[in-house]
Amino acid sequence: RTEFRLIGVVVDIGYGCSLLAQDLKHFSRMDTITRIYKYLSVFKWEPRDKRDSWIWIPNARNKGQWVRPADCTIHDRNGLFSTHFSVLDKYYEKDLFGFLSAVLGVRHCPRVLDHCNLWRSWECTSFELTPASCSFFWEFIGNRWNATTAKLLSGSVTRVPVLSAGKIILREVEDVFVPDDLLLKHLFDQFSSEPIFVWYPTGLSFTSRAQMDTIYMRLGVRAISKAVTKDETHVLNMNHFQV
Repeated sequence: RTEFRLIGVVVDIGYGCSLLAQDLKHFSRMDTITRIYKYLSVFKWEPRDKRDSWIWIPNARNKGQWVRPADCTIHDRNGLFSTHFSVLDKYYEKDLFGFLSAVLGVRHCPRVLDHCNLWRSWECTSFELTPASCSFFWEFIGNRWNATTAKLLSGSVTRVPVLSAGKIILREVEDVFVPDDLLLKHLFDQFSSEPIFVWYPTGLSFTSRAQMDTIYMRLGVRAISKAVTKDETHVLNMNHFQV
């Protein structure tokens, strides 16, 4: 063993990490790649460059592609990111999640910035949102609402949801209002042909409607009570009328 080791032969099982990591991308069988991942995990292997394509995503029998850890997430609980990230819990067992996250640098779940980028993509592609997906988005944001989240979101969101003909559409923040005055809301709902009030998710577990108002106004949506002015300079003479 000593002589072999001196001339470069791998004689200890723990010393084969660099060799297997180097040849990892020559494999395409999911079971083989999984065994190699487990081996690398046991012997504390660390990649030199986590930006490289270390994650195997199968798409057919013994076929697939290698992708970067930055293009993956381990979980996507609400299914919002299926077209943006490769979701690894569809392909790998739970015992590998720690290795994929801590060693290869895969995000455990989409973060606030990822959600901001997602909303921006919805705005740019005129994506037709469902009430469920829109509710999941705002639930995530509401559960993590703080100054940093507000700053990130205000830099990404230029349109907010309204309900039109039973569908969620996105309208510019300056074209819609927060309905903080029910009388004004009733009047405008009667005479406006287009929806002008923001949509509220139903069944939110994170917040009250008041906090959604706070979030919307932080994004630049005006309250209807502050946007409408009344002219009270003209006073009716009621002497000739009966009440």
